[in-house]
Amino acid sequence: EYGVGVRKDDTALQGRLDKALADMKQDGAAATIATQWFGKNIIK
Repeated sequence: EYGVGVRKDDTALQGRLDKALADMKQDGAAATIATQWFGKNIIK
């Protein structure tokens, strides 16, 4: 698991972060980064 700290009232930033992370999971970028840093795909 991972977390990104944002201000409680900054829902616009939170929405953009959530979308970016979801897009990275979908297109495989998150798996590539995980494999590079941890030696295997740890993204669920």
